[in-house]
Amino acid sequence: NNNNATKKHSFKLTKNMKCTKKAEMKSKNTGKKILSDETLDSLKNTDLISLRTRCEKEVKRRMELIHKTLLAFYDHAEDQYRVSVASHLRTLDEMIDTYDAMLCTMERDFHERLDTVRANYDDEKQIMIDKFEAD
Repeated sequence: NNNNATKKHSFKLTKNMKCTKKAEMKSKNTGKKILSDETLDSLKNTDLISLRTRCEKEVKRRMELIHKTLLAFYDHAEDQYRVSVASHLRTLDEMIDTYDAMLCTMERDFHERLDTVRANYDDEKQIMIDKFEAD
């Protein structure tokens, strides 16, 4: 009998311990839920608004930084384009000067050869006239 009573008592003790653990877990979960709800309400009312404001300011600041950077890149690219166009125009001017010099040289050479051909023609013409008159 004593053995049965001990077993019953042990069984009831185990059952009570399980119930106590369940109640303790339920209590903790309820407490956590209450704290979470309070924290969430607190965040909604104060921290969330200030966090939103800070995020908006940060986004605006970063957008301004990106805009300034893009403007700087654009200005740099525009400067490079101007330098490139100026260099290209100088190269074209140099090419025109080179071709003008070559054309002048060719024209001078042409006139020298023309003068030589005319002189030879005039000499041969005079030789023929002299020969014709001599006969």
